[in-house]
Amino acid sequence: MGVTLRFRTLKNGKRSYYLDIIKDKKRYTEFLKIYVDSRDPNRSEKINQAKKLQAQRLIEIESKNNSEEISPANSFNKSFFDYYDDFVENCPNKNIRMFEKSYRHFKIFHKKKDLKFKDLTNKLIENFSIYLQKEAKLSGETPSNYLAKFKQVIRKAYKEDYLPKMIGEDVRISYKSKRLKKAVLELEEIQELYRTPCGNNEVKNAFIFACFTGIGYAEAVEIEFSHIMNNRLHYTRKKTDELVIVPLHKICIDIINEIDTKRQFLFELPSIVSVNKNLKNWVKRTKINKHISFYCGRHSFACLLLSNGANLKTVADCLGHASIAHTAKYLNHVNHLKKGAIDNIPDFDI
Repeated sequence: MGVTLRFRTLKNGKRSYYLDIIKDKKRYTEFLKIYVDSRDPNRSEKINQAKKLQAQRLIEIESKNNSEEISPANSFNKSFFDYYDDFVENCPNKNIRMFEKSYRHFKIFHKKKDLKFKDLTNKLIENFSIYLQKEAKLSGETPSNYLAKFKQVIRKAYKEDYLPKMIGEDVRISYKSKRLKKAVLELEEIQELYRTPCGNNEVKNAFIFACFTGIGYAEAVEIEFSHIMNNRLHYTRKKTDELVIVPLHKICIDIINEIDTKRQFLFELPSIVSVNKNLKNWVKRTKINKHISFYCGRHSFACLLLSNGANLKTVADCLGHASIAHTAKYLNHVNHLKKGAIDNIPDFDI
C-alpha cells in the first residue's frame, strides 16, 4: 500500500504529474492535471500542490472509513471523457494521433459533452462501429484502426477497475483486403508514361513526381519550392498530419529544375476529377492496360522501394505510415509479383 508522486515528460517538454497508487496489491494511476515547465514562475507552487494531493490521498487510503471511496472500482460515475483526455495527454505511444482521431470521431458520434463510465455500454460501442463504417466517411482499414484504438483505451480503464467488466471486446470491423485494390505501375511502365506526351503537362509532372515520392493529390496541390531542401522533400501528410521527409530521385530533381521558381506552388493542378481524366487519356496513348488514378503513384512508389531492397520500416517512413502494419499490403503485392515471375520461367527437359 502506498502513494508515490511521479511525473511524465510530455512532447512539449512539460512535466505531467500523477500519483502511482498501490492498494490491495493493485496499481492505479491518477493524473493530477498539474503541468510544470522548467521556466514556469509558479513551478514550486504547483509541485507543492501535487505533494499535498499525494499526502491527502495517502491519508484517505489509510483511513478505514474512506478506503472504499478512493477505489476506482467504485468510480463508475466518473467521466470517461476526462479519462480519455488524460490518456491522450500522457500517451507515450507513437500512434497518439490515431487515438486522438478515434476520440474525435467518438465525440461527434456521441453528440454529448460528457459520458460517465456507467453509461459506456456494449451497444454504444456497436453503434460507434457502425458510425465509423457508414457515417464517418472513412475508407480502407481506417474504421477498423480507429475502433481498435478506442477499445485499447477501454481495455486500460477496465484493468484499472473503472469498469466492472470488459465491454466491446466482441465488437469488430472486418477489413478483409490484404492486397492493393488500385493498380500499381512497374518501373518500365512509369518510363513509358514519362516518354509519352500528356494533354496536361502539370498533371504529367505531378504524377511522375508522385511515383518517386509517394505524395497524394492533397499534398501535390500544396507543395511549394520551400518544401525542397538539400534535394529532399519535406511535407506533412494530410491524412495523418505526419511530417514526411523523402530523398528526391534524379527524375524529381529534373522535373523541379524545369519549373518556373517564381510561382508559389510546385504544381498547378486542376480538380482531382480532371486530373484522373487526364491520366486516363494519357494511359490510353500507351500500351499499359491498367486503370490508373493519381493515388496509384503512391502505391507504385511503395512497391518500387520494396522491389529494390528497402525494408518495411524504410517504406513506412517514406510514406508517413504510423506503423509497418499499414505497409505490409505492399509487401504482399511485391511477393505476388515475384511468385508470378518465377511461375513464368519456362520449363525444360532434364
